[in-house]
Amino acid sequence: MAGQLKIGGNVIATHAGTEGAGTVTLDSSTLTIGSNTTISGANIASATFPAGHIVQTVHQKYNQTTQQTSYTTIATHIETEINITAGNKVFFNYTIPTRLFASGYNYGQFLMYLYHKTGTGGTYANIAGSDKNQANYYFDEVGTLPTDYYRYFTVPITGFHTPSSGTQQFYRIYVKHIQGNDTTVGIGASNDTFVTLQEIQL
Repeated sequence: MAGQLKIGGNVIATHAGTEGAGTVTLDSSTLTIGSNTTISGANIASATFPAGHIVQTVHQKYNQTTQQTSYTTIATHIETEINITAGNKVFFNYTIPTRLFASGYNYGQFLMYLYHKTGTGGTYANIAGSDKNQANYYFDEVGTLPTDYYRYFTVPITGFHTPSSGTQQFYRIYVKHIQGNDTTVGIGASNDTFVTLQEIQL
């Protein structure tokens, strides 16, 4: 049978439904859980964390490669998904091994971008807007670079992004080859790429 539990005139819990069944609802406006209290079996999946707290972490490791020889922007294999509460922001951190091949060129260069989309049916767009890049790797020396010149470099990309809507968020690295024979993103199993995405409570 339905009823209420009161302490000091305040409603602490309300029961709705038949006796031995139904639902008991705690009144959050009058019930305060004291410090050093242990609660077992609680589900906090829908809990609201204080602003700035890390709600969840997604970590991925990649050992594939994407190679670009033409002077255009392409998507790489580095694509990561995180499902967040709408309105929260995402912290991102990338550690990406790369190789620039510029045999006999005056210089070698590539740009790297972080793109984002919401949902599987969304369209990827540069989070920085327009053609702004998150990484610009450039190497030059007097005269031309040596024959069979290779330059290895680990690209770090880190920052925050606040999706405008939605819960299912995808992030993907894009690369643009600027000068040289080719740019390789990811060096395979010999040097892994690491990605960390964290949902931050707003």
